This record gives sequence, C-alpha cells and structure tokens, in this order.
Amino acid sequence: MTLLEQVTKVAADPSGHIVQSQYPIILNADDILCNLKPKNEDSNDFSLFKRVGGWQISATDSEIIALGSRFCKKLKKNLSKHKSFDKEEYLGLLNSFMEKMMKKVGISCGVGPSDSNYTRVMIEKLGFFISRDVARSVLEAC
Repeated sequence: MTLLEQVTKVAADPSGHIVQSQYPIILNADDILCNLKPKNEDSNDFSLFKRVGGWQISATDSEIIALGSRFCKKLKKNLSKHKSFDKEEYLGLLNSFMEKMMKKVGISCGVGPSDSNYTRVMIEKLGFFISRDVARSVLEAC
C-alpha cells in the first residue's frame, strides 16, 4: 500500500480509528524532501502533479524493521518448543530486543536491568517503534 493510499484510507475512516502500520517507520521529512528530484527534468509538462524519485527509508528505520523481523522469527521458534520456553527466557529475549532497539534510536529508559519495572519502562519508552507483527508475537507469547 502506498503512502497516499494509507493516508486516504485513514482520512476516509468515519470512526477515526488509526490503523497501526506493519512497519514502525518514523519519517523525518527533512531527510526525505531534500532527496526528492523530478524523474524527468526535461519535461515541459505543466501538470499539477509531477513524478519524483529519490525517496527512501532511512538506515535507522531499515535497521529497526530488520531487528523486529529477526525478533519475531526467534520468538516464534522459541514458542514452538512450549515446554522448555519459560518466563525468564521470554523476558530475556524481549529485553535483549528492546535494548538493541534502544541503542539504535538513542533513547534511554532511565532504569537499570535489575529494576523490577525494567521491561515495562522499556516498552513505554520504545513502544511506538514496535511493529504490528512484533506486538502480535509479544501478545501471543504473553
């Protein structure tokens, strides 16, 4: 689904529900708009709409998407062995994923790993970076 289709779908929704994206992309307009160039600069087309190229996802966003994908695969693999996958192993896997994401985006959670609220605080601080698939996998594991 294109960005325009996504915006149109949300704008047309009378209930006002916001659909969570499959990918947790935080768009920085400055980086994107500076790279946009007309696809055909020699065109004498006076249309209101001109095709542009050069748009791409930032390296950080790509890394966050890949990190979430690897986490989902690892969690699904561990969930398939029900008997040996326990709460401590699950929290270790989740905390490791959140800590890697924390380093990628440069956010500090403000509590140490020994704190009993460590996982909860990390999810509160980094929750908007979690994709729909990661959220679904975490809920399934819980």
